Amino acid sequence: MQVNKSYAEVKIKKIAPLKASALIKKLNPLVIDVRPNNFSKDSFIIGSIHCQTLEIDEMSKKFPKDKEIFVVDWAMKQAPITAQYLKLNGFNILGVLKGGVERWVYEGLPVETHSKGQK
Repeated sequence: MQVNKSYAEVKIKKIAPLKASALIKKLNPLVIDVRPNNFSKDSFIIGSIHCQTLEIDEMSKKFPKDKEIFVVDWAMKQAPITAQYLKLNGFNILGVLKGGVERWVYEGLPVETHSKGQK
């Protein structure tokens, strides 16, 4: 298996939940939750869009290139590589959620529920 070396050169900020919450309120980025469709947790950052990593290539065609994007997942497993992919494809990446939505929930920040595969 070969690794695309350009990914290693793409630096993505990891932003802690409290700071991320403030940035989301201030900058209103597009918040993309990249968890797979079969996840068991249903807590989402309010206003986030669910787009599993496997569909990011197709779905990203609908994302505005002039808007900052903040990428999240449950425990920061898929978000970093997805953010790198988006950045390599010309998107303005604000960062990824350090600790994922799991940490966001643990810190008591607001969430909403989505129907599986919705929003």
